[in-house]
Amino acid sequence: MLREVLTERDRLLVEVRELRAEALPLREQVAHLTTTGEHLVAQLAETKAELKEVRSEARTLQAELLQLARSETKGGRTEA
Repeated sequence: MLREVLTERDRLLVEVRELRAEALPLREQVAHLTTTGEHLVAQLAETKAELKEVRSEARTLQAELLQLARSETKGGRTEA
């Protein structure tokens, strides 16, 4: 009985060592993916901020163009 218990214990210890060995690269991969994810989140935030700024600039330019078109129409100068 004792021999069977010791054999089972040894088998389980080997299994624990193998699992720990497998876990190390997985932990490294998780760390890498976490860093990559954080970087991509930061890039996305920057891109969203740039997009918001560009849209605001586009609205301003459209308003200016509309104002110019209206002033040209009022001045009697319409171009085809």
